[in-house]
Amino acid sequence: MTSKRIKPIYIKFIALGLLLFLIVLSFQAERLLSPIQKVPTTYQTVIDKNDPDIKYPFFRSRTLDKKVNAIINGLRANNEYINHETFFIGQDFVNIFFSTSSVGEDKNYFSVLLSTRTGEEHNITSILKKDTEDIFYQKIEEILNEKYPKFIVDALSDDSLNENGHLAFQIRSTNMRIYFSDFVIYPNPQHKIYIDINNHELKNILNYDFKLDIDETNPQTLPRENLKYVALTFDDGPKRGISDEIFQLLRQNKMSGTFFWLGSSMERNPDLVLRAINYGFEIGNHTYSHRNLIRSNRATIGHEMHRTDEVFRNITGKELSLFRPPFGHMNEYIRANFRYAYILWSLDPRDWENRDARFIADYILENIEPGDIILLHDLYITTLEAVRIILPELYVRGFQTVTVSELASINNRTLEPHTIYRSFKK
Repeated sequence: MTSKRIKPIYIKFIALGLLLFLIVLSFQAERLLSPIQKVPTTYQTVIDKNDPDIKYPFFRSRTLDKKVNAIINGLRANNEYINHETFFIGQDFVNIFFSTSSVGEDKNYFSVLLSTRTGEEHNITSILKKDTEDIFYQKIEEILNEKYPKFIVDALSDDSLNENGHLAFQIRSTNMRIYFSDFVIYPNPQHKIYIDINNHELKNILNYDFKLDIDETNPQTLPRENLKYVALTFDDGPKRGISDEIFQLLRQNKMSGTFFWLGSSMERNPDLVLRAINYGFEIGNHTYSHRNLIRSNRATIGHEMHRTDEVFRNITGKELSLFRPPFGHMNEYIRANFRYAYILWSLDPRDWENRDARFIADYILENIEPGDIILLHDLYITTLEAVRIILPELYVRGFQTVTVSELASINNRTLEPHTIYRSFKK
């Protein structure tokens, strides 16, 4: 019995078919098993709303491309431009960070964390170690407190950072930037709220291989440009229950101030004096007992000034170099014979007379100009409440309160002895 031989032409067809099968199998295996190979770690494109052609491919994975295409089509309705960056987290996840904008509007930020195999969306906790979510959000709140005033932090950390707005995660090789969007903040800041957390801070909770940069610190700078500087000053304290509350309001709002205090009150409250110095505030001489110096003899004038200097020196070991005369009254004898820089003011809501917090706050907010020296008194509850109102408002309007010495330096001035200063307006 003779066997039938396969004709050579069929052998060629079989071989060609087998080759095609192997090619397709190889391609499918590569796509399914390793969809992110040969793709740049970071990939960007600009998508124009008026251009119907979406730039393909985003990934060497149809599943991911389909998902990103759907997201971008959703963003197109309200945005002229859409940028996106990608960062692959091991082989399992990809972080896609979108920045969107329309003509004449600020950028908005949005991010998704996708499975590289299924395209499924995941929460940020998918890349954290088990039971570390609370630690992660505590770290976020800690850095927010370092960077922003309390009124902003309180709005962002109300109950849960994820419930009242949304977070956009821009994950990079050595750090993570987090943008906060759609949170209700009052008064409303005019800049984007974000923080940076380097991997040193997260190394015990990230559940993927990551890099560490050389710098282990987490420097945070307020994203505020073209600031308008003013000096906020307080007379006649320190008074317990008022001065110390003003300290906290200044610190909570990332602001500073200068206190012109009486020697007699400093003598009774040395702890408040030390606290003010430790907080970086500035203290000036306001006489020992608030005498009207132009109605006093020279011996009394000298006693009022020198005794206050001595009280301050005994408490702090430092010297006073600034002086504000009670009632703003002084004469040529005082100016010429004592080596102080004499600090008066340019904005006075007369808080000692107008015991109405809203009136005081409105007067300052309606009349303030860069370079102003503002006169208040840390004696009255109404002044304390006015400060509570104005500090967040000043922040969102681009004002920064500083000490008198800092205001002079910012304006390239040196405070000279025997010289009177009312403001540092240009």
